[in-house]
Amino acid sequence: MIGVVDVLIAAVLLGSAVVCLVAAGRSLALARRVHSMPTLHIADLREGPAEVVATLRAIGEPLRGIDDAPVLARHTCISYSYRSGAYNYQGPTLVDETVAAAIDAVDGTETCAIDVDHVLIVGEERTRVFKPSRFAELRPEVAKQIAEHAKDGDITEVTVTETVLAPGAGVLISGEASIDTRALPANDYRGARRRMRVRGSADHPLILAAMSERTAQRNLLRPAIALAWTAALCVCVCVALTLSLRALDFALTGS
Repeated sequence: MIGVVDVLIAAVLLGSAVVCLVAAGRSLALARRVHSMPTLHIADLREGPAEVVATLRAIGEPLRGIDDAPVLARHTCISYSYRSGAYNYQGPTLVDETVAAAIDAVDGTETCAIDVDHVLIVGEERTRVFKPSRFAELRPEVAKQIAEHAKDGDITEVTVTETVLAPGAGVLISGEASIDTRALPANDYRGARRRMRVRGSADHPLILAAMSERTAQRNLLRPAIALAWTAALCVCVCVALTLSLRALDFALTGS
């Protein structure tokens, strides 16, 4: 007979499939948004969905990447490896954060403000591996957090993966435009009286992609495809498990 444990395993697999499909749907929606939205000049923006290609610039001091180079925005993931006894282990990702400096955008027609509260950075990832002592010099607060998690083992290396937007880079910006009611900066292009503001939300993040529209679509589709395959695999395993248990039950009971 199919027991409680088997039912729980099937429920976990189906639940995982649903979660993967929901996440895949979100990634697909972002890719479709970039594909379907026309690209405008900043001067032509109106309130509502907006997409422009512009150059980002810092208002004040930029941020710093892990290599201490100036960046306007970055998505950072930090994980670690450790050794316990005779074996090496991969620890969890302790940092997964997106941060951005105060920025605006210019494209030769006007400028627009960029709201960085809900940002999705799309670009090429770069990965660096550090020895624990060197990483502790760069990010002491995270190094302390890693040491607390790996207290039963010896940390062997720390892996940092970053996606960054560098100053002066041309960026595809996709979000929601509205009229910026704040005072215009002194260096606003051509003394424009009206200024637009582009922002995102928790459900519809602001996309900042340091690449062409077509490449950005491909990058947004990759996680959707991977998650869809994962969901399909979970369903297949669940079906195979159910059929195997039914076959075993029939072999043992004849019914």
